[in-house]
Amino acid sequence: MQRLSIDADVGTSIFIGSIGRPKGSFRFELNGYMLYIGDNYPPFLESVRELKLSGHGFYLKNDFFVPYFTHLESLELSADPELVLLDYTGISSLRYLKRLKLINLNFSNTTNPGMTLWNLKQLQILVLYNCRLNFLTKMMFKDLHSLELLYLCSVNPLILQDGMFDVLPVLRAVVLETVNFRCDCETGWFLEWAQNTRAQVINLQKQQCAWRYQKLNLMSTMEKLCQTDVQYLCYLGTVNIISLLLLSALSYRFAYWPCMVFIFRLRGYMERNFGKRWWRRRQRNRRDELEAEEDMKYDAFVSFSSHDEVWVLEEFAPKLEEQGQPRLRLCLHSRDFEVGKGIVDNIAESIYSSRRTVCVLSRRYLRSDWCSLEMRVATHRLLEEQKHRLILIFLEHISPFELSTFHRLAKLVKSHTYLDWPQDEAERIHFWERLRRNIADGDMDAP
Repeated sequence: MQRLSIDADVGTSIFIGSIGRPKGSFRFELNGYMLYIGDNYPPFLESVRELKLSGHGFYLKNDFFVPYFTHLESLELSADPELVLLDYTGISSLRYLKRLKLINLNFSNTTNPGMTLWNLKQLQILVLYNCRLNFLTKMMFKDLHSLELLYLCSVNPLILQDGMFDVLPVLRAVVLETVNFRCDCETGWFLEWAQNTRAQVINLQKQQCAWRYQKLNLMSTMEKLCQTDVQYLCYLGTVNIISLLLLSALSYRFAYWPCMVFIFRLRGYMERNFGKRWWRRRQRNRRDELEAEEDMKYDAFVSFSSHDEVWVLEEFAPKLEEQGQPRLRLCLHSRDFEVGKGIVDNIAESIYSSRRTVCVLSRRYLRSDWCSLEMRVATHRLLEEQKHRLILIFLEHISPFELSTFHRLAKLVKSHTYLDWPQDEAERIHFWERLRRNIADGDMDAP
């Protein structure tokens, strides 16, 4: 037998008994709605060298069954991204794999999508077709030492990390079918690499990028946006520096003492006429702010993903509401939202009725549309009032590169102090004390 092809109907399970391992190897093709292999691990799977799967689910013992084909050399996997949510990191265990083709996969249920391609040291051909990956990094390709052909197609925005091809020493060709690039200078490194590399970059001239809600040619647009005349910039810089030095010297020689006298006279006038009134107005504003904070319904609104709800309800809320001093009043959407009112109205009213907003960040949080809305409302209030405290808590490590696709959050992380959930039990005591103090007093930078 050289080829076995099975077309399965909806809900079909494939049961293979404990038959002996067939002689030789063969190609196995499965096509169906939901594909199951029975509970026993059949030696039959070890003889499969080429596997082609197309369907809405692939299971053996409730797990993704591809890793059970331990001697695969070629794998083609096609699925429905809206229906299939599997952890595809098991592909990294196929150490004999030479050809890999992934079509319409959804990696949102994969803990770390970058690990999917690890350990594939014999892989020669890789096809990624609309796999809903936001970025490709050097770390994802670190073990692909034998890769010769890379085929990319992505209708979603795709970011290529600078230097990602440095770990592919024998790469011969990169085929771009339709890749949704961004029109910014961060993509410029890829054009420079394509110009200098020995590998062929096919269809690069046909690629487009998004610029102000328009699709423009990638190469021509990047040349206009990122082209700089180094000599002209040096000329402008030199002229400005010389002009500034001359102006400073002339000002010091002829206008130093007149300016000093004017400054002291202006300072005395301002202090005599506006100093007392400004001080009284400042004290009155501080009293009004303190009274407004005391009238708030909640101490903090907690924004979190539904996947982190167990941690919030069982550990976060009891620690702050029932233990320690002072006892805080928290607003949780699963508990305190008003029944019958619109979700958007509930979010806005709860945030504006709270002294602080606490965002519990995880990868699930970043993929949630409702969490994104809560973050936008909280940052809008932060910009509007300039007093509202926004507290960020990272439940898991998220690299700056992953945050770069979420511009609003990336700016907040750069400009605000944040808290990391510690793994050490001893450090959590200090974590809760610091968090409680920050919610109660707003002192995030306290030790």
